Amino acid sequence: MAVTYALAASITRKAGANIDSNYNDAASLLDFGLMAEGYINVASGYNWSDWYTAYSATYPDVASLLVDAASNYAAIYTINCNMSGFTNIQEAVSRINTLYAALMNDINLLKEEGKKDFTRTGGGVYP
Repeated sequence: MAVTYALAASITRKAGANIDSNYNDAASLLDFGLMAEGYINVASGYNWSDWYTAYSATYPDVASLLVDAASNYAAIYTINCNMSGFTNIQEAVSRINTLYAALMNDINLLKEEGKKDFTRTGGGVYP
């Protein structure tokens, strides 16, 4: 199984330079990416993986929101696996807190009924 919108490049950029390389490999990023997409789809009550496949090129702003949410989630897991490469634990925790806050903002946008139609259609006609 492959990830749809949890892009490895975004995950590694957000996790930062101090992550353990053992958790920045293709298998780990795939695992974290699948978890991220599953969480986002279930938490928001919508199958964004199918939507992304069909409409990401048409609605790039919404596609970017999904990439942001998934990479925030997966980067948290990447950092959390081994924090020993960071200057200190506060650096890693601060990064996780920032990613978590952004993830929660993204999830709230994807869940909010008043915005759901806009989000699904990029402000256009419902597909």
